[in-house]
Amino acid sequence: MTDSESPREIASIVWTVISGSVKIIAGLLGTYVNARWSVRRSKKTFQKSLAKHGIPADYAEELASTYASAGQNILSIRKMVGMIGQIRELE
Repeated sequence: MTDSESPREIASIVWTVISGSVKIIAGLLGTYVNARWSVRRSKKTFQKSLAKHGIPADYAEELASTYASAGQNILSIRKMVGMIGQIRELE
């Protein structure tokens, strides 16, 4: 802290950082949950469409699971952490 910064100014800066961080985290969490729901809805819609067009139910379920697995893999937090670790190893 320098002489020109008052405790009130520092508190204002800290509050701005904390409130901004909370907003970013909440936004990311909302986006993540929405994406997970979208993958789930897409899987169900695809499965119903396959069954409607005459594909046997068990085969339609298997195809829909394969279709949704790409989205689920992208949204897997565990896999995201693994990718971050791989990127750090490249540096």
